[in-house]
Amino acid sequence: MMERHTRQQAKQLYLCLLKDPFKLPYENRKLLDKKIGFFNTTTLRNLQSWINRINLALNIQSEKSRVGVSDIRDWLKTAKPEESRMYFLNDDFSYDSDDTRNYGVHFPDEDDPSHWVI
Repeated sequence: MMERHTRQQAKQLYLCLLKDPFKLPYENRKLLDKKIGFFNTTTLRNLQSWINRINLALNIQSEKSRVGVSDIRDWLKTAKPEESRMYFLNDDFSYDSDDTRNYGVHFPDEDDPSHWVI
């Protein structure tokens, strides 16, 4: 009676995971490569071992999703674009047409602006 119940529960778990294999980590999806007859014919020890490995894989995947490792949507929310600032004429720096203030490379006309006609 208990053995039949265990086999039935394992088969239901297998069918559920076949519909949604993303509940398992990628490296553990090979556990779903069993045929349906496996659950009826294998020894109870093999079946229990399969159930234990599936449970461990499900725990690993739930830890990853809790941390946010496997969810790209959370990564996109936290990824911020490069910070930019709008500059106005009364700011405390000289105009830099090529926006290279931080890199030290300027157009020649910015090194010696004395020839500028205003």
